[in-house]
Amino acid sequence: MKDKILFWIDIEFIYFGIAKHFCQNYDCDAYAIIDVNEKAKTFFQKQKDVSFKKIWNYLDDVEIKKSLPDKKYLSEFEKKYGINLWNLVYGERSFHKFNEFYTFTDDEILNLIEQECRLYEEILNEVKPDFIIIKVTDWHHNQLFYEICKAKGIRILMTIPTRLGFRTIISERIDRLDLDLKNDNDDLKFNSFTELQKYLKNYSSFNQAIKFTKEYRKFNSNKLKTSLRFFLNPFNTKYQKRYSNYKATRIKIFTKYFNLAIKRFLRERFIEKNFLTTIPESKFIFFPMHFEPERTLSTDAPFFTNQLEVITNIAKSLPIDFKLVVKEHPVMKTLGWRNISYYKKILKLPNVILLNPSILPDEIYDKCTLVITITGTAGFEAIIHNKPAIIFADVIYAEISSVRKLQSIEELPQLIKTMKNQKVELNEVVNFVKKISHNSFEFDKNQLSTDFSSMCYYGGFLIDENLSEEKIENFLILHENSLKNVAFEHIKKIQYLKKISKF
Repeated sequence: MKDKILFWIDIEFIYFGIAKHFCQNYDCDAYAIIDVNEKAKTFFQKQKDVSFKKIWNYLDDVEIKKSLPDKKYLSEFEKKYGINLWNLVYGERSFHKFNEFYTFTDDEILNLIEQECRLYEEILNEVKPDFIIIKVTDWHHNQLFYEICKAKGIRILMTIPTRLGFRTIISERIDRLDLDLKNDNDDLKFNSFTELQKYLKNYSSFNQAIKFTKEYRKFNSNKLKTSLRFFLNPFNTKYQKRYSNYKATRIKIFTKYFNLAIKRFLRERFIEKNFLTTIPESKFIFFPMHFEPERTLSTDAPFFTNQLEVITNIAKSLPIDFKLVVKEHPVMKTLGWRNISYYKKILKLPNVILLNPSILPDEIYDKCTLVITITGTAGFEAIIHNKPAIIFADVIYAEISSVRKLQSIEELPQLIKTMKNQKVELNEVVNFVKKISHNSFEFDKNQLSTDFSSMCYYGGFLIDENLSEEKIENFLILHENSLKNVAFEHIKKIQYLKKISKF
């Protein structure tokens, strides 16, 4: 009997390319949930690259409704699957503080959740898939789908970035290895932290983030052309059907981006004037801020999303002879930075220093005593620089003994005192790097995302554009080797899973 594979495909079409090469090289019954805009849906009605048995379009079955939700159904659903639905709601950027177009009512949100629950149950009961192939979940609706699949015991294959830049693992657990494929070739040998740092410069997450920011800036050349297209073409009201675009009128969209440009300019002036450009010589602990909105906060650490509160609590917990050095995430530039009032509150804290986001993190790691991060890669980068780390939620590098997870906020002062003297064991770090290297592969999803936006969505400024088959084909050809490689990695993982579980 053929395996039943269910693909989740979104507006970037990366997973359509993966599905194409997967199905060409693996005999299976393929199904798909497509999470695309209205104009992109026509592509799937015409395409012949993948013979899907059936396709469901998320927007065909889920929309904002004014009717009352069935709370009895939702309550029974929570008990059935062990899913906290309100936690998902608070993790959704479009329901909470990041929506500039509309404020949803409780009933509108729960009605939307109910439609999603019923749709996913219907699909999974009909298909009964053996495997789900999906990207890292970054919205509440694909996270909900992921959690239902996990509760049902369906094998999930998710391409997840590792803490090594440009390298990816396939796992069913976020930021985890669900299997350790041992490799007997001891080809990675490091005799010092300096050798390890030199090797990992090729896999720098910071460099990957900066590369993404630079690619985003390139889109600016498209703004005038796309702005004209946006205003001259008829406005498609179906664009508002997606909850993230609900009530997003032409004037609201224009106002948002016009205001953003002004705010970015004013905030950058404030940053240049008030953030230090030199690292202090005194003893300090380092806290790098997270980019927001980001799933590593909203989903992985939902009770620590208030970074201002986290910074304040760390500052309260410091030994008297230490400062807390805070650095803004450089990719926040793409969203116009944070409010100046937010930065002013940090600057008012007496033992806290704000560093300019342009300062290289390696320079900070060399001089700090300890790194504290909620779930960030900074904790891993700290141990690479022979410095211990405190984390607030589970991360893949938490197995290293010089990384300690905070169990309660009350223990933070004592944990800081303990961890600032914690020794980092080189062998532990080397073994971790080996394990990640052996179980991962090179895949720069950010590059594929920016290329698709540039080629098909005018740099991401017109995502409601009609997608021509020619544009998509050009994208698939440009990244054929990368997409084919990822498809083969999925096949290899499925074959291994079947082998060890006697599928």
